[in-house]
Amino acid sequence: MYQQGTCRVCGQLKKVRNINLYITGSEGLWCCRKCEKKILKFIRALQRHYTHKRFQEIKERRREDGSK
Repeated sequence: MYQQGTCRVCGQLKKVRNINLYITGSEGLWCCRKCEKKILKFIRALQRHYTHKRFQEIKERRREDGSK
């Protein structure tokens, strides 16, 4: 549920909502939809990176086990 307030990411007065991201303390993060989308985009990219890395490690282990 969005309400009028200040986005704690970009600092602009916009409609914001509290998300469960605890950067400072236990209050969560009030952010606007635009900043929330940027945060989600970053997290998805990070998740894809580590998933790809895990798959590469599995492939490498399978190659090593097959060559023995």
